[in-house]
Amino acid sequence: MKGQLEEVILELPFEAIVIVRPATLIREEPKLVERISCAVFGVINKARVLMSQEPVKTADVAKVLVTATMGQQYGISIIENETIHERVGYFKA
Repeated sequence: MKGQLEEVILELPFEAIVIVRPATLIREEPKLVERISCAVFGVINKARVLMSQEPVKTADVAKVLVTATMGQQYGISIIENETIHERVGYFKA
């Protein structure tokens, strides 16, 4: 579903498009499956094995998206989960 939506968005006649691809989202009030996923990946990621699947807070995704859209005038930008975490680290530094 997400991939199909991206394809449709990329065909729209916008001058600039920013797409973020977060892994599991950490909400303020997470659903059961999200809590389980965060717990599992939290244990796995202590070994830094699956960083591409590390859960990310919804507020952090929003910060990255807003910053990216403010700086994007033309073209397509796709921000993967690892880049979201890198940029979030930049905000906190």
